[in-house]
Amino acid sequence: MAKTFSLFVSLLAAAFIFGEVAARGHWLQGKKELAAYEKEMAERPLEALSIARRASALFADEEKHLYGLAVKHQEKHLPELSLAQAIELAEVVEKKLQDPTAAYHVRQSWLIARGFGLSQEDVRRLLGLPQKISFQILYGRQLEEWNYDRPSRLWLVFLCTKTHIPTLQTVRLSSDKGIKSTR
Repeated sequence: MAKTFSLFVSLLAAAFIFGEVAARGHWLQGKKELAAYEKEMAERPLEALSIARRASALFADEEKHLYGLAVKHQEKHLPELSLAQAIELAEVVEKKLQDPTAAYHVRQSWLIARGFGLSQEDVRRLLGLPQKISFQILYGRQLEEWNYDRPSRLWLVFLCTKTHIPTLQTVRLSSDKGIKSTR
């Protein structure tokens, strides 16, 4: 009986050790796969969000880390992103990383870098409705100024003519140091 019990205990210990080794191997394999996804994001930063989405399906507990890394890579290449990619990036920052101020900063930075010539509809998709709209008629043209007062003040000026779709001409933002005008 004592021999059977000691044999049972040693078999149980061996099974436990084997299980631990197998679990450690599985854990190491998971870390290697995660590192491969992270490397892929670094190599293809414009596709980083789609790579993070694919990886988070496998590594649900690492979702916030993966999206944070993807955001970091895409913010470095913000001027290269399309409007749709900029909107998606801002939505990920706002919803997945829960940082609405940083999301607005992403939208604003993209607009300053790439927004000139955008239509009013595209600007609405990017920033939402303005808090205030004012109009000015100049030499057969109409200037339309949109004001946003969210985390930082932002003024957008659109040029409107009878023959052309209104397009974004000027972006001005205010900071603690004063007003910065671009274009």
